[in-house]
Amino acid sequence: MFVDAHCHLDWFRNPSAVVSAAEMAGVGRIVSNSTDLKSMRINLYLAKEFEIVSAAGGIHPKDMLFMDEKEIEKEIEFLKKNLDSFVAVGEVGLDYKHAKTKGQKEFQEKYLREFISIAMENKKPLIVHSRYSDEAVLKILETNSPEKVLMHWFNNKKESIKTALDSGYFISVGPIILSDKKSAELTKQIPPESLLLETDAPVEFGGKAAEPSWISKVAEKVAEIHGISTGEIGEITSKNALELFSQE
Repeated sequence: MFVDAHCHLDWFRNPSAVVSAAEMAGVGRIVSNSTDLKSMRINLYLAKEFEIVSAAGGIHPKDMLFMDEKEIEKEIEFLKKNLDSFVAVGEVGLDYKHAKTKGQKEFQEKYLREFISIAMENKKPLIVHSRYSDEAVLKILETNSPEKVLMHWFNNKKESIKTALDSGYFISVGPIILSDKKSAELTKQIPPESLLLETDAPVEFGGKAAEPSWISKVAEKVAEIHGISTGEIGEITSKNALELFSQE
């Protein structure tokens, strides 16, 4: 059975159909990541509604730029009160595509540190977003030393991948590797023992909205890249997901 370690099930109009299609494709676990308070509420509901769905709670760094601190603190309080129902703190991180000024970047950095603290205090893994901000994210993580980290869609530079792996972090790869040669090439740098699979659904790839059912395609491509069977990739990455999201 495959695991989709990072998607946004709450963005779909018909989550039930999406979950059913995923199950038919051999997906045994879907981790639906949150981006704000509304998203957290919906994902908690979906996790109760569907046995294979788990919810991660957090605020996306892009969304934060459109919120004031009072609103953010309110949403963080909701996260804290419901942490027992979340398998991870995510999606959190830095997004320098949208944070253009020094002040905006520092704003995101401040809250990334807070999310790291929340995750560590409650022994929850972090699911980290790092668009155009690899070095800054890795520096903050190194300074704060969380034990369980998933670097979501983290395949920009060989150097950054090596640093993340040396720190013991997991890295997830998704549908981008199906069509982007550079991303597929960089996936060679990530040993299966450090890999998780994701779709980031419903983000579009190749002009189509991804779904968790695409995980089997991602697994086939990863298997091809590493020269092992799709079954082995499924087994190894599912074991990795169990290790990451285990509450022990």
